[in-house]
Amino acid sequence: LKVNSTQAGVIRRVYRLYTEEGTSIREIANILNASGIDTSEARGKWGKSSVQRILSNSTYAGWTFYNRRKRNGTQIILRDRSEWIEIKTTPLIELAQFQEAQRLLAENREVKKRTPQRFYLLTGMVFCESCEKLYMTSTKKAGKYRRANDAPYYRHRIKDGHCRNHVISA
Repeated sequence: LKVNSTQAGVIRRVYRLYTEEGTSIREIANILNASGIDTSEARGKWGKSSVQRILSNSTYAGWTFYNRRKRNGTQIILRDRSEWIEIKTTPLIELAQFQEAQRLLAENREVKKRTPQRFYLLTGMVFCESCEKLYMTSTKKAGKYRRANDAPYYRHRIKDGHCRNHVISA
């Protein structure tokens, strides 16, 4: 692999914005687009997924791997870590900065998992009279089966040991 000095500057800027200035991935993509910086293929606009891939790529910190995946019929699956072949690369960023980016990405994943996509007024307060278990919240999406609007509801999960009581409209 050969270092492209122009692209290396963009990589360093992305890491600096994310780790030092606390800029969001979406805002980094907006900054790169507003600055007129070309993507690696010199076409299109910067997307969140491109910035996410840069922040997750260990090649910029000094190593990459060969032999990570294998084909199993039509599927491509990850090999056992012991089969991977590590290749040293020229680091564009410091290891500490890469590790900080990984920590922030992991922290953001956890926050996203805990943050509900929709607000339900009675979340955690609706219990079944029969089995005394909490009802779960869900939403039937609009557009499916001619539904005009999203339809929030409370339901039981039979697989979690709940009884077979019906769905309650929210």
